[in-house]
Amino acid sequence: MGFKPQLALLLVATASAQVGDAPDEKPRYFPVGVFANGKSDDGDFTARLYAAELRGLKEPSLSETAPSLEPVYRFTWLRSFHPPIAIRIAMHAEGTGMLTAKMSNRPGGLSGKLILNSTREISVTEVRHVLELIDTMGFWQMPSVTGPTYPDGAEWIFEASVRGKYHVVDRQSPEGGPLRELGLYLVRVLGKLDIPSSAIY
Repeated sequence: MGFKPQLALLLVATASAQVGDAPDEKPRYFPVGVFANGKSDDGDFTARLYAAELRGLKEPSLSETAPSLEPVYRFTWLRSFHPPIAIRIAMHAEGTGMLTAKMSNRPGGLSGKLILNSTREISVTEVRHVLELIDTMGFWQMPSVTGPTYPDGAEWIFEASVRGKYHVVDRQSPEGGPLRELGLYLVRVLGKLDIPSSAIY
């Protein structure tokens, strides 16, 4: 995707103004320091920004999920120039799952409204494929963040809460690999969202 510095900086400035000094708490969406990766603020701004997006999508915290609850997985897609999307799956004991798909009506999503909020049961076969993709990418062993990030692009954020264990992986605009495959499977196939190729980055 082409770099558009003026628009990208405007979006970052708008997000910064809307996030303000609001902490990621009550509920806390991400463990303290999980997005640090050498940042001077220990990744606090990133956590606050992502938490604000998830609140805008009316999504629950997974990092504070009780160990007794069903395993839950969530893909959050934050694109610079398109509305944010969250796909969440709660895995049932019998092997099926409940999928929730949400989308806001504006890029940034911080003050937008939900234009999609749907749920549906997914099959044992669909759940199994999701788990296979998670296993293929070695999700639980992946570092939460790697390398520098840039204002123009998209954040591909995948979280899991399983039996009291939580992990999050955040990558910017992956061009290939199992995380990209998993994200697109969740959005396009299971979420049934018609996302054109020009909006995938």
